[in-house]
Parts: sequence; structure tokens; C-alpha cells
Amino acid sequence: NGNIRASVGTAASPSYTFRTDQDTGMWMPASNSLAFSTLGAERMRINSAGNISIGSTGSPDAKLHLETDGDSLLIGSATSINNANLIRITGAGGGTGNAANILWGDGSGYFLDFSTNQVSPVKLLTLDDRGGVSIGNEGSPDGALDINPASTYTGPLFIVASGSKERLRVTSAGNVGKGTTGP
Repeated sequence: NGNIRASVGTAASPSYTFRTDQDTGMWMPASNSLAFSTLGAERMRINSAGNISIGSTGSPDAKLHLETDGDSLLIGSATSINNANLIRITGAGGGTGNAANILWGDGSGYFLDFSTNQVSPVKLLTLDDRGGVSIGNEGSPDGALDINPASTYTGPLFIVASGSKERLRVTSAGNVGKGTTGP
């Protein structure tokens, strides 16, 4: 019937390989999935949904899932974060708390969020579709500029400076000082 058939294979012994490099090639890690290996280790996988993982030995979590030893980049839909689109970068050491997230659009509106932490993201900055900017606020900005840092933040709320000279300061207690660092 014209089909070419091969065994399932493994990363170390791929189904389709090269005569002089038999631990490099293509194999089937699971039903309806395709994987590629070099030096006997899996390097890339395409799963049945068409998602691609590079550097991960498991099924990809998004359309493109890139991972390395300690650092990674994930681009996809963050179903655990309000169904928003997501770019997640985890740094050396991996872990669920060591991540920077950029999220945009969740179907209810347009926004751009910058947050940290993979499991329970902490919003640092939000830009919404009305031109509002929110710093430290978990919701949408209530005005053109909404600054509301976490309760653990102990520094001044807002500082305006010219060069190295401070001109205006607003403390987290709401005190305002002009030309002084201790209102």
C-alpha cells in the first residue's frame, strides 16, 4: 500500500536514524506523538495536539514549550491564570516561585500584566485598554495612574526627582512632602 513502517523506537535507539549515527533520529514516544533525539536523548517532541516541546522530555504544555536545565521560556495560554495569553520565563534553579510572567488579553478585555511567581502570580504592573497604569494593584487601574503596593512594602509610595535632587515624595501613610525626604 506504499506505507513505510518502522518500530516505535526510543530516544537512544530511534526508529529512523542514520547509518553512522544511530542514536540520532526520529521515534514515537506515545500514540500520535513524534520525537527527535540526538546523542540518545530526547530533544524535541510534537504531541497529538500539535504542541511542540524543545528540551523537555514530557508532553508540551503549550503550542511552544522551551526548557533547559534551570532556565526556561514558555509561550502559550495560561489556563491557570484567568485564561490569559502568557510568556513565562523561569530562571536558574527553576522552581515555581522563580518566574517572570507577561500576560495579555483574557477574553474580557485587553491588558498587559507583568508579574512574578509561577503558581500564585503577584502583579507588579498592569497596562489596560483605557490607557490606565496600575503598579502593585491586583485589579485593573482605578485611574490613569494607580499605585497600590503590597502591604509588606515599606518604602515611599511615590518620588519625583530631577537629576539627583528629590522634588516630591508621597509616603505609604499618605504624607506628602515637597523638597523634603521625610514628610
